[in-house]
Amino acid sequence: MDERIRLEVITPERILLSEDVYSTLIPGVEGEFQVYAGHTPFLTDLAVGRIVYMLGGSRSSLCISGGFCEVTPSRILVLARTAETPEMIDRARAEAARDRAKKRLAEKKAAPIDEARAKLALLRATARIETASLR
Repeated sequence: MDERIRLEVITPERILLSEDVYSTLIPGVEGEFQVYAGHTPFLTDLAVGRIVYMLGGSRSSLCISGGFCEVTPSRILVLARTAETPEMIDRARAEAARDRAKKRLAEKKAAPIDEARAKLALLRATARIETASLR
């Protein structure tokens, strides 16, 4: 079976990806979901995380920092706040951001912090590191 579905990932700055893929794993706010050609239509909010997709015989990924997703039987449209391919990610910078977020969360009893913001920073950094690892 060679059924593919169009995956489009769009940010406010650019169209990052527009490819026909075999399957896609996407981070929804209520958990990850997988989409194949012919999927039931739906619309959902996206969480910070990685989109993993099968393109030809290989697995590829990119990371997003939330957004929205519309699925139809022939298309997956991801409107992401930000999105990066593995090649776009500076792994050292992502690791430094992860370490800063962990430190803030560990020291939250000593000084007041915006805990939600620190947790989100940790999620973003972790997704970026995982995506960069797939180069």
